[in-house]
Order: sequence, then C-alpha cells, then structure tokens
Amino acid sequence: MLLVLSVCFAATIHYYLQAFAPTNILLRRLRTRGGFKWAIPAAVLLVPGYLFAAAIATSVLDDGGPGWLNLVAFTCTWNAIKFAWMGVLSVPLLARVLVRERRVVHYYDLKGAAIS
Repeated sequence: MLLVLSVCFAATIHYYLQAFAPTNILLRRLRTRGGFKWAIPAAVLLVPGYLFAAAIATSVLDDGGPGWLNLVAFTCTWNAIKFAWMGVLSVPLLARVLVRERRVVHYYDLKGAAIS
C-alpha cells in the first residue's frame, strides 16, 4: 500500500512539474519541429545565466547565507544541465527530422511519378 501511494505521489509531482515548471514548458517547446532551431540559441543564453545564478547562490551560502539557497543553487545547476543537453542534442534530432521529411517527400515524388 505504501509503495502504491508513493508511486502515485511521484507521478502527481512529475505531472505538475511537467505542466507548470517554466523550464520544462520551454524544453517541451524546444523539442518540437519548429523549436529545434531555437535550442542552440536558448542554450547559449540560458546555460551561462543559470550557472552564474548558481555561483551567486553558492557564494552567498559560503558567506553564511540561509540554507534554502542550496535548493536554488541545485535548481539552477540542474536547469543549466538540461538546457546544455538540449543544445547538444538538438542538432542530431533536427538532422533526423530533416532526413525523415526528405524520405517522405522523395517517396511521394516517386509514387506520384509512377502513377502518372
């Protein structure tokens, strides 16, 4: 019973984070066909920004800041990692989409030529 409740709780948290967390919404839009071209510029802008925010949070922590800044530093670092991976993976994903689109167009061009 406890395992079932914990799985349900984890699934609910996962749903809300995917639906309402701003970075997850942006990453979901970057994974679309039109968003692949914006993944690298977003990564170039956001990764240094998140790392800078994490560095500021950790420096404040080192000077005796509140402990909840650990969560801010972790979240900023995690978001920087997510956007860095999206920037790296967007090129092969876009290439795969373009190859598939070219195959479909080529297939229908051949099929249309054979029918005519």
